[in-house]
Amino acid sequence: MPEVGRLAVCLALLFAAYGVLAGVAGGLRRRAHLVRSAEHAAYAVFGLVVIATAILLRALLRHDFTLEYVAAYSSSTLPTQYTVAALWGGQKGSLLFWSLLLTLFTTIVQVQNRERNRALMPFVTATLMTVAVFFLSLLVFVTDPFERLPVAAREGADLNPLLQNYWMMIHPPSLYTGYVSASVPFAFAIAALATGQLGDQWTRSVRRWALFSWAFLSLGNLLGARWAYEVLGWGGYWAWDPVENAAFMPWLVSTAYLHSVMIQEKRDMLRVWNVVLVLLTFALTIFGTFLTRSGVISSVHSFTQSGLGPFFIGFLVFVLLVAGGLLAYRLPELRTPATMESFLSREAAFLFNNLVLVGIAFAVFWGTVFPVLSEWVRGVKITVGPPFFNRVNAPLGLVLLFLAGVGPAIAWRRASPRNLRRAFAGPVAAGVVAAAALALARVPLGYAFATFALGVFVLGTIGQEFWRGMRARQAMLHESAPRALGRLVGKNRRRYGGYLIHVGVVSIFVAIAGSNAFRIEAQETLKPGDEMAAGKFRLRYERVTSEENAHLSRLAAEVSVWRDGRQIATLAPDAQRGPLPGARLLRSALGAGDAPGLRESARVVALDRRRHHGRRHAGHDVAVGGRAPCGGVRARPSAGAGRVRRTVLALALILAAPAVAATQQEVEESLTCQCGCGLTVHACNHLDCPSGEPMKKEIAGRLARGEDKDAILAAFRTRYGEKVLSSPTFRGFNWLAWVTPFAAILAGASGVTLVIRRWVRAPAPPPAAPSPVAGELRQRLARELEDMDREP
Repeated sequence: MPEVGRLAVCLALLFAAYGVLAGVAGGLRRRAHLVRSAEHAAYAVFGLVVIATAILLRALLRHDFTLEYVAAYSSSTLPTQYTVAALWGGQKGSLLFWSLLLTLFTTIVQVQNRERNRALMPFVTATLMTVAVFFLSLLVFVTDPFERLPVAAREGADLNPLLQNYWMMIHPPSLYTGYVSASVPFAFAIAALATGQLGDQWTRSVRRWALFSWAFLSLGNLLGARWAYEVLGWGGYWAWDPVENAAFMPWLVSTAYLHSVMIQEKRDMLRVWNVVLVLLTFALTIFGTFLTRSGVISSVHSFTQSGLGPFFIGFLVFVLLVAGGLLAYRLPELRTPATMESFLSREAAFLFNNLVLVGIAFAVFWGTVFPVLSEWVRGVKITVGPPFFNRVNAPLGLVLLFLAGVGPAIAWRRASPRNLRRAFAGPVAAGVVAAAALALARVPLGYAFATFALGVFVLGTIGQEFWRGMRARQAMLHESAPRALGRLVGKNRRRYGGYLIHVGVVSIFVAIAGSNAFRIEAQETLKPGDEMAAGKFRLRYERVTSEENAHLSRLAAEVSVWRDGRQIATLAPDAQRGPLPGARLLRSALGAGDAPGLRESARVVALDRRRHHGRRHAGHDVAVGGRAPCGGVRARPSAGAGRVRRTVLALALILAAPAVAATQQEVEESLTCQCGCGLTVHACNHLDCPSGEPMKKEIAGRLARGEDKDAILAAFRTRYGEKVLSSPTFRGFNWLAWVTPFAAILAGASGVTLVIRRWVRAPAPPPAAPSPVAGELRQRLARELEDMDREP
């Protein structure tokens, strides 16, 4: 059977290559039979990939350890659901799964467009088959999932315990679905550029596909955050890991496209920009796949190092060259005479929204690749970790949150001062009241304070839109409030669905700000029956339990949580070990597995001064800490386009300024663990980590002796080199890491401002001459009306 699977992949590659040639030839020569032949080839590719996938899945379920892939990623004791998940748990299987999704979506596109978009479909098919050729070539020539072992293994190596989790069943497929479905808008964009059909037809055809891709990218990121919160013991849901960043960047650019395409639909503007966003989204999915599989950047998510990196880079360069060449060729045809009429308009708000989204994507991209760039230039591979990303993106996130409240309320074309007062009086008042309430509650000024106040402002604009729409229907149609609201949303699902998504985004912003600003951390070594304090809570270490089977061993602690003399929760941090050496997973940061005394600690989130609380897991390697800063210092406003350099320097100096009195948590977050996990010392809770715990103890000792943060970081830097720092220093070549994102965003803001100003000041185009056909129709109508008047 494995030989049949390999044959199916080889045949799929041949049919995909034929689909490319037939599609291009049929489109250029307008030969319908070649176009249909290319589509039939796409169907054949899908069928063959289904056969290959079914054979590999059968081998996994039957524990065929003659196959290298089955022996490496499963075992006879692995539960069935994880055996199925092993299909995408390894590099070879995940590439086959990617090909399955790609050919499935290609088939769906062919069925959807049997009678429409016939001029575009030859090149759509050719583009999708080109992508399929690349992935199938990897499976045939580089990483064969049906490779046999010289001697069959007696038992499999098992799936990594990290992956033996419920979220493994839904997180990777969701993310892959978002990645792969981005190929469809890309294919339509290439087809539109190739054929010159650059109107709104192709954007209308891919609108649902773009939403589909964006939805699954969103779901994949959220599920991954939930998985990290539960399993990795990072102390959070996001660690700015390179592979996390790779999944985040296409989501940002796709979000920008979904906003800017509305301007094209309403005003016939930004055609060039929308094509760029579609092409960039697909390119970032390929770049993210490269990061996962190349081994260039260390990541807890990535597959083992392989030789796939050059192939992905080569394909990415090919995509950018072809897409860029077509875009340059069609640039004159993409431009439209439509212009923007005012800075105070929804179009302008959406443009700046796009700037911030793409700016954040660029900042994440820059921070992700800067270690590689530093190694190329200086020969030193530095670390760019959470402190960098938090400080750079926190002010941009606040701007984005503010624009999320401006966009729904401001008018298209031009908003008068009266309209602005009417649109924003209520939301601004709500935000001011929220800020006053936060001040009275003694919430310190900072990112959390600003996020909460802006969140209320955004919710105010959204609530106002629902209220006004409902009242308008009631006044016109005399409907009851529930009926008017239901029909309002039902008749305008796209608009009000977008508002509901904004509510979800506000919730995420508030949750991130709260979990960072009001987190309390404490650490002690306990014996069964001992207690420890964590803020307003008390934790009691009750007992430890163990569980073993042929599949894995598990050690769990039972920790009760108390407040005001009443037990409010029971936590169960645990550690798991796989059957093979090194196959270990630390869940919820439990440590010292077989010792009678257990080092326990807690992370607690107190949401406000009135003891509302959230809870985190108990665990082992957690540093003593007070409140965590939410992303760094407050950002200062821009000085304008003429002061870009001074503004960038000021921002960089602010961001580089050290804290006056650093806590142990801050110092630990400024250092990278040297065990190779890629996490900060504070986040690394890996079992038997040789460097994390000693570094934490040394930091605690140095702080106790009165050393400040700079002295401690200097000592570790002398010992381990610059790579031990979790963010670049603000000097020498590393200065570029901090300055470049802000310089790029300020340059973009200046460019957008100049373009809008030029549009606003441009003279209005002369009125179009009346069409001869329209004049003839008017004369005919007048004659018919006169004849009707003459009739008795």
